[in-house]
Amino acid sequence: MMFVMKTLKYKLQLFSVALLVSVSAMASSGSAGHGAEIPWAVIKAQAINLGLLLAILIYFIRKPLALMFEQKKNDYIVNANKTAEALKLAESDLAEIKKKITDVESTKKQVLLSAEKEAQQLFEKIQQDAKEQAKKIELDTAMVIAAEHHTAVNELKNKIIEGSIHVAAADVKQNAAVITKKSEKGFVEEVERFGI
Repeated sequence: MMFVMKTLKYKLQLFSVALLVSVSAMASSGSAGHGAEIPWAVIKAQAINLGLLLAILIYFIRKPLALMFEQKKNDYIVNANKTAEALKLAESDLAEIKKKITDVESTKKQVLLSAEKEAQQLFEKIQQDAKEQAKKIELDTAMVIAAEHHTAVNELKNKIIEGSIHVAAADVKQNAAVITKKSEKGFVEEVERFGI
């Protein structure tokens, strides 16, 4: 389990770095000389990169995630088997108690009735405990699986958001520099035109 999570973490880091390098290279070359136009080519390239990133992430995360859920399923099956063994043990205990009751059959009727009642109560208690334990194990397993799934989805979302923020910050810096240069050039032309 730990190995799967470490492998998944290293793959995510590797692809995040690859995406950031390619996106920043495209962003630096794509915004030069466009002025106030909307850079559709850059937006299209970034959308393609994002799509590729998502496809790559899904491709590489699918197997470790499936393995993790398979392991959770196996753990659940092991716990269910333990519960079944506990139920068999309870049934064998009940059989033993019934044997003792037949040995005491020669004693008074009240002792027999009391012992049968006690045995039935014990069996019902053990059976109820086994059922409750099985339900608890099932609920715990379902909650763990849901939490792991939620955590994995949140981690993916956070990685995508971090990458998007980095790309957007680089685009804003570049566009601000271009706008500043154009504004300075326009101001100098106005000053020269008025002879100031």
